[in-house]
Amino acid sequence: MTILISGGDSFTYGNELDDATPNRFSIRTWASNLADHMEMSYDCTAWGGHGNSAIARRTMTACQKHIEQGHNIFVTVMWSFPSRYEFRFTYDTHERDAPWYTITPWTHERDQSVILDAFKNFKETVFDHYKRNQLTAQSTGLADFSEHFFKDVGDSEYYELYTTVKEMVFLQDWLKQRNIKYVYTYVDDCIFDHNTPMDSYLKTLYDSLDLTKIYNPGKFCGFFKWAQEGGYPFGATHPLEPAHENFACKLLPFAEAI
Repeated sequence: MTILISGGDSFTYGNELDDATPNRFSIRTWASNLADHMEMSYDCTAWGGHGNSAIARRTMTACQKHIEQGHNIFVTVMWSFPSRYEFRFTYDTHERDAPWYTITPWTHERDQSVILDAFKNFKETVFDHYKRNQLTAQSTGLADFSEHFFKDVGDSEYYELYTTVKEMVFLQDWLKQRNIKYVYTYVDDCIFDHNTPMDSYLKTLYDSLDLTKIYNPGKFCGFFKWAQEGGYPFGATHPLEPAHENFACKLLPFAEAI
């Protein structure tokens, strides 16, 4: 049986879905539903908070493991927000993949009201999770690093797009070299709907993307916006099971045609 390998962040791991735990991904996500529809086994490499570099790294590593075991594989990736950057630090980051760590603008954010403003619905357990992450970042030095990085480099739409599309092309070409079928989709439409002028570097990267393998439910409309505009129920910050189920049904004909 073919194994469907999914890459992504919390929207693919299944944060806030009923069956997800801190150590076990949900089997009610869009990707798991897609695997069921396509009669494939399922292996999720996603993790909450991961950026696009981490997504590419973990997806590629999982694929290699299954290739070495002689498995047939099909890959789905839901790319994350471009404002996330992964680094391999020289110290314990207290993350699952330590010393790897993905920083975001929230890594150094000390004003908790900024995080609360992003909530669709308040959930104390989710808010406590973000607060713990903030305290860990402050105690390890990650918050200081993140603050300097975003001030000097990361707070740039150009750099967000450049690093994100580079990871998309990198994984795309790695998969194609091995004749692995795959489908891309994304959480946020800002990867394609942006205000940054195209110079030769960005144009080269975007032109290298195989758009025939990239699914969007609307005109460059990511999963998050699609769920919002469709009126699907949300937890604190994530669409819940109905959005995942319907997104998988919409994605199915596209994936089967690959």
